[in-house]
Amino acid sequence: LDGPETHEAMLEAIASAKHEVHLETYIFADDEIGAKFAKALAAKARMGVTVRVIYDSIGSRTASGDFWSDLQAAGVGVRTFNPVDPIEDQNPFDIDTRDHRKLLIVDGRVAFTGGINIDRNYAHPSDVVGGASTSSGWRDTHIRIAGPAVEAFQQLFVGLWGMLDEPLA
Repeated sequence: LDGPETHEAMLEAIASAKHEVHLETYIFADDEIGAKFAKALAAKARMGVTVRVIYDSIGSRTASGDFWSDLQAAGVGVRTFNPVDPIEDQNPFDIDTRDHRKLLIVDGRVAFTGGINIDRNYAHPSDVVGGASTSSGWRDTHIRIAGPAVEAFQQLFVGLWGMLDEPLA
């Protein structure tokens, strides 16, 4: 329904992981929501679960180098989508050059996708469409998928990972 419900379901799925967690997102903020996800991902990596994260360099620009280094130190594989190159990239904010996908795939059995980022703007319940509350969270929709369709999402993630790093076996 909204950010809090989605984040809770995603964190529960991460906690249930036995083999691998793949996360791809546009915004992975270094805030209280991002910290919850980073803690959950790092904990799984320390338990021997393979954890990989792809984040967009512009969408996730508020996360510091230390944020990513801490994840890597815990054993999380981290890749940046389209790092900003001030010499080559005349417009790093060009929407066509960013990774706006939001995917979470856990053990190849469950996937989440939609519009909700890992960011405090989704920390509060959203008003109904058209609501004007100043305390309302951002309104986006996310879905949970189980069954054979999860394989297609896994292939999307693995394909992009292979473009950014060594292909996954």
